[in-house]
Amino acid sequence: MHFPVLCATIFRNADCVIHSRKCRKLAAGVKRDMGFLRQTGKKKKKEQKSYEGAPFTELEQMAQKRDETEKTMFLSPEDRTVSRAGGMKRRPQEGGEESAHSREKMFFGNPILINGEDYLLRISETRMEALLTLYRRFSKKELLELLKENGIVYGIKEKALEELAQGNLNYEEVFVAQGTAKKDGRDGYFEYHFNPEPETKPIILPDGSVDYNVLGKMELVTKGQLLATYHAVLPAVVGRDVQGNIMEAYEGKELPPLQCKRCEMDEKGFQYYASTEGNVTLEGRCLTVTPIYAIDGNLDAATGDVDFHGDVLVQGNVFAGVTLKTTGSITVNGHVETAHLYAGKDVILKNGMQGSGNGVIRAGRNVMARFLEQTQVYAGNEVNTGAILNCEVESGQSVVIAGNRGTIIGGSVTAVEQITAASIGNRAGVTTQLVIGLDCEFKEKMGEIDRLTDEYEANMKDAENALDRISYQLKSQPATPEINQQKAEQMRRKINYQLKLKEVTAKREQLIDINRRSADGKIVVSGTSNVGCVIIINGVREMLHSEYRDVTYKKGRQEVRIISNRQ
Repeated sequence: MHFPVLCATIFRNADCVIHSRKCRKLAAGVKRDMGFLRQTGKKKKKEQKSYEGAPFTELEQMAQKRDETEKTMFLSPEDRTVSRAGGMKRRPQEGGEESAHSREKMFFGNPILINGEDYLLRISETRMEALLTLYRRFSKKELLELLKENGIVYGIKEKALEELAQGNLNYEEVFVAQGTAKKDGRDGYFEYHFNPEPETKPIILPDGSVDYNVLGKMELVTKGQLLATYHAVLPAVVGRDVQGNIMEAYEGKELPPLQCKRCEMDEKGFQYYASTEGNVTLEGRCLTVTPIYAIDGNLDAATGDVDFHGDVLVQGNVFAGVTLKTTGSITVNGHVETAHLYAGKDVILKNGMQGSGNGVIRAGRNVMARFLEQTQVYAGNEVNTGAILNCEVESGQSVVIAGNRGTIIGGSVTAVEQITAASIGNRAGVTTQLVIGLDCEFKEKMGEIDRLTDEYEANMKDAENALDRISYQLKSQPATPEINQQKAEQMRRKINYQLKLKEVTAKREQLIDINRRSADGKIVVSGTSNVGCVIIINGVREMLHSEYRDVTYKKGRQEVRIISNRQ
């Protein structure tokens, strides 16, 4: 026999190594011969540890380690680690006694393997399956007892146990128990049969230009058309593994029904239908169908003014001298000249407006236009446009000049929170005023409000005293035309000052709100701020005498701070 083969045979057979002194000497001799062969080889390898004179206990430990490795070859790495660290653990029995099926060794790992004298029980890593292999015949009663003692108490397959009890499936792994997987419930949700989130902002194209044509697209519906469907909650399924452990599942939540305007819900509360034709919108949880007045051509003096309760869509142009009022939104696909546009919601001008100094736009929410020139603009929320030229603009929130060529030249632009533009002013030094918050000191404004409040309260008090005197006078003498006229005059005076007092109180609340929201207001200019621009932030004024690039203007203590955006 060759030396390498003989060496492998000796070290593979640990029993011979342990029990034969002769084999031990032979191993030492082989070691010396192998060392000689290595030294004469072309490549010099690292000298291996010699077993000559090795203690008997060391070789015995080596043999035990080999036996343990062979016994745990079928286990997962975690099982092997546990087996080597602490041996194979027993499952304790109640009362401290071992039953006929308790002489087993338990491997804690993933999966769980339980080795009995006459069976192998494997529990999956999810604890949802149990598989049993028998090495002898068991009765059904014994099988049930076996499973119970090993913690398998749920999902037991009676038919599989019956087949095992017949002895036909011995030495085969049989599926004997299966748990119930948990299934989370699903929240209720609405499926909308229209686009509930239309574009509300223009799109900035790759070349820096702005596309306003995506705005103002209406979802037109007819009477009786299905608008939304509610999908109710799917119930949860509580899980349970083969060991009887409960696995809780998420319980879905129902949604409250939608509020409806000009639409109705069916009897079951699952479907919503339009009650009239118009434009359907979803705002929060309110589903609304708004009547729409569509004008296919132009709106001019020949068609006359329009006053409509709903939305107005003009496919053509709006020419000079036209007044258009609506409680909803106004959308104009063409151009707008010197017209007056009043909308309770939004004004969308896809091709801009040239107001010639007399054009007016008032919107309860937003104004969006390709450009605005020589126009007075008032928006409750935001003004979004590609350019503002010599306009008077006021916005309740912000003014956004979109695109990398968005500019403000001339006029005055006021916003409560923020103004954003690519450039302001021009090289000719045209005066361009940008205001955040109030154009004068808050204290000065509030002082004027307090003065008017005191004046109106005093005048109203005088009118009330005059009415009291007239009432007292009428108790002692009959009413005359002169007395009735005085009474009516004082009553009108009282009502007039009540209305003025209400207006000035609302103005006071508005100013306080503006002061709070504009405290962190700013003007962001990504390009050039030209000489001649006037920056006013809550009454603090700054005239630009130098050109700045890519800066932000904010209020300091008593000055306007100019901060570079490149920091």
